[in-house]
Amino acid sequence: MFHDVLVTLGLLALFSYLGLVQVELNLEMVAAFLTIIGYSLNDTIVVFDRIREDLRKFKSKPIDELLNGSINATLSRTLMTSLTTLVALLALFFLGGEVIRDFSFAMIFGILVGTYSSICVAAPLLLYTNVASRARSGGTASAPSASPATRTRCVDSGKGGRPVVVSRGRAFVEACSGECKAPVSVPVPVP
Repeated sequence: MFHDVLVTLGLLALFSYLGLVQVELNLEMVAAFLTIIGYSLNDTIVVFDRIREDLRKFKSKPIDELLNGSINATLSRTLMTSLTTLVALLALFFLGGEVIRDFSFAMIFGILVGTYSSICVAAPLLLYTNVASRARSGGTASAPSASPATRTRCVDSGKGGRPVVVSRGRAFVEACSGECKAPVSVPVPVP
């Protein structure tokens, strides 16, 4: 998100240096940079949410194919949103007058860079850092083991008859209504 602002700031500095546009860093530019952060954050959350949904839905699919499918599923939504915003920003740039021109100029580049980073940087960064692989395998939220050192036992939670697995002073609500097999890591108060 912040790299979107840095790239936009760099492009504005380059265009000012080349004499194509005279842009000064004022309150409108700060507002444009904050808007770019919010816009980029929203687009990235949409992509990551689709990846999260697909991780639950397609457990046996390879991670790189899953990330590619998730990006393709959100691609049309992201591009349509960005193009609609660009049409409005271009209208503001050409018809809005001198007061709003710097803001819209910064936003045009910010939307382009933010869309690029949401599509082409966010998901490959997950692949590079192996976050999706750890999320699929359980990561840090794995179920407690049944070794004697963990002192796992099943107790009645008193809430609808759902058992609770108590392990190392933490309690985990069991997902099924039957016996304690694979607890879900949702901390609840220990009875």
